[in-house]
Amino acid sequence: MAVAIAELLTSEIKQPARYLGNELGAAHKPWDGARVRWVLTYPEVYEVGASNLGHIILYNILNALPRQLCDRAYLPAPDLAAKLRSTQTPLFAVESRRSLTEFDILGFSLSYE
Repeated sequence: MAVAIAELLTSEIKQPARYLGNELGAAHKPWDGARVRWVLTYPEVYEVGASNLGHIILYNILNALPRQLCDRAYLPAPDLAAKLRSTQTPLFAVESRRSLTEFDILGFSLSYE
């Protein structure tokens, strides 16, 4: 089930757009139409992780495959991280807004610059 993101992204959360998954190139595939659901995680905030070329390439390759859904998750900024802890809300993926525990495969990108 999708996380109720509207309840989390209140006025004290800075840069809430980083959690919406509405940027150009974001893949919004139907959850129920996927046979395998991937989530690629990056251990840094959205602005750093979303610009990583390897992360982008793998995301696009997986989403180009039939019946595969690939979503992304990033380290939440301190303001949202505190709110997730205080509300006991799990870390969620950007496009589907589902808990990372709902995915079949959890991938980590640990590249460095």
